[in-house]
Amino acid sequence: MGISTFFGLNVGMTALDTAQQAESVISNNIANSNTPGYVQENAALQEADPYPPLPSTNAPIIGGQMGQGSQVETVQRITNNFLNRQDRLNQGTSGQYDTLAQNMTQIEQIVNEPSSHSLQNALDNFFSSWQNLSQAPNQSAVAEAVITAGQTLGQTFQTVTTQLEDMQSNLSGTVQIQLQELNTYAQQVATLNQQIAGIDSLQQSGQPLVESPNQLQDQRGYILDEMSKLANISYTQNSDGTVSVSIGSGTTGVNNIPLVQEMTAYTIATQSSQGGVPLNMSSYISSGTSTATYTTGFSIPSGAYSGTTSSSTTININLAYVTSGQIAGNVQSLDEVNTILAQFDGYLSSLASEVNSIQQSANAYTVSGVPSTQTFFTLSTTTGNVILEVNSALTPDGVSVSSGTSGYNDLANLMVNNAWNGNPSVPFTYSYFNLENGQMTPISSSTGSTFDQMLSGYVTQLGINAAAANSNQQTADALSQQSSNLRQSISGVDLNQQAAQMVIYQNIYSAAAKFISIFDQMLQTAINMIP
Repeated sequence: MGISTFFGLNVGMTALDTAQQAESVISNNIANSNTPGYVQENAALQEADPYPPLPSTNAPIIGGQMGQGSQVETVQRITNNFLNRQDRLNQGTSGQYDTLAQNMTQIEQIVNEPSSHSLQNALDNFFSSWQNLSQAPNQSAVAEAVITAGQTLGQTFQTVTTQLEDMQSNLSGTVQIQLQELNTYAQQVATLNQQIAGIDSLQQSGQPLVESPNQLQDQRGYILDEMSKLANISYTQNSDGTVSVSIGSGTTGVNNIPLVQEMTAYTIATQSSQGGVPLNMSSYISSGTSTATYTTGFSIPSGAYSGTTSSSTTININLAYVTSGQIAGNVQSLDEVNTILAQFDGYLSSLASEVNSIQQSANAYTVSGVPSTQTFFTLSTTTGNVILEVNSALTPDGVSVSSGTSGYNDLANLMVNNAWNGNPSVPFTYSYFNLENGQMTPISSSTGSTFDQMLSGYVTQLGINAAAANSNQQTADALSQQSSNLRQSISGVDLNQQAAQMVIYQNIYSAAAKFISIFDQMLQTAINMIP
């Protein structure tokens, strides 16, 4: 007894089916070549089970085994987990410095140095007006120019401060929105985990016709990409097909904030009293004094988050533990704005104190030759930051110019000296909660530099920080581009490669069809031979 007459026809049919399924996979690759998160697929082929299942040299039908064609074992995702992790790490760093560099450029534009309308120019004009007054100490018109220059100085600082406060508020709101996005992504990952785990359990139980959840894994991979752009996430693959995601190192401890644990997602928010994002400086800046002060409403965090890791509990995180991604870039930018505002607050307080101490010094005489009774500057902090204004009650005749009788100019010269030669006598310190390092940070005005040098130092440091951000951005972007290209070389769809594969399977299909045609002719010949 031999094998079936139609045995070869069945083998040819498997070749047709295999080639057709492989072409369908190629078609899906081409259709999704530009789909975000799509990973190239490949039809994994294998030899069909032989006949008979066990080989034998003395079997009653045939000796040994005969192949029964081919079949598609599974549709595989072509991916590399190491390259995926490396690229997500690099994308997070790139997102951090892209955001920081963009914000630093905006801060530099607000400060507007150097320019004819800059803080430095207003300061120089103010002290130049005092120099003019020292040369004409008894002329009210010249003293009026001093008052005007003081008003311009205060208005220029207020304009810059207001714009920085607006940026501060915008950055705070952006961080909160990005944290909400992270929460949404975490919930989506948990949902996909549940669906993938359900399919995985069916596969483990041996259920027939259960394919790998490629589309679900693509969606989850894309979400992990988006999460890595926001923060320094780490993730672990679990045995049931799910992934657990956290901010931090991925190990237990205060620097590991869970986002997803298998099929459970956690809601994160910033701690209101430990590293929370305020809407403006008034919510957390301390008032200026001659020594460093600390806001009593804050305490230095002992951990990355508070609360229990329960699905019904909100985890309050400290932003100091978000060390990459767009959130980290905005946090660094926010701290940069906070630093500049605190510097300006201390600077203006010190400037007002120094000018007023000269204006009201012992035996101070005004332009009109009478003892001084008014301060030159007044300070207010109604919006949270120092506002410098010329005393509204001060008249040109009330500006102090000398410590002697009318016509002397020693006090006017002392004003000029403090700008370009002398040093302020009283430092002022303002403290704020630094989100990047999670602790109170005092910013003090200097007594070792002139007012001109102090302001120039602030602007120079801003330029240095901006240049560093731009340099880091270029390095991070180059690394992210390199890792993205390497990842795409594995997981991305190469249309040329797909076209070549399409021709290969087309030829296989044509050859199988030709085989079936020839086999059919043989069968017809055999049938016609039967009388």
